[in-house]
Amino acid sequence: MGGKVSKRNKNVSNKHRSGSPVSVATETVKQQIEQRTRGRSRVNIDEIAVELNMSHGSAQDLVHDDVRYRKVCNRWVPRQLSGDQKHARQMICQEHLTHHARE
Repeated sequence: MGGKVSKRNKNVSNKHRSGSPVSVATETVKQQIEQRTRGRSRVNIDEIAVELNMSHGSAQDLVHDDVRYRKVCNRWVPRQLSGDQKHARQMICQEHLTHHARE
């Protein structure tokens, strides 16, 4: 039986190929996702994928991991509050505590 090993292609490093995957996680795409989810609570991952011409998996990864949104009660909400959102929440809570203390 054979036992011959091909002497061609001994280079094992990855070469750039025309079929290499292209990342869709650009700042422009992230901003487009934020715009689409901020104003529309009923938009879903499939709609985002179609509107931005990407796969469902890519859209889901971008929404959840890069833009850091998740769906709560049919609304898109940021996973972490910004500084302004934290301050607004603190002020509202303080108003509620003050109102409750008066009663």
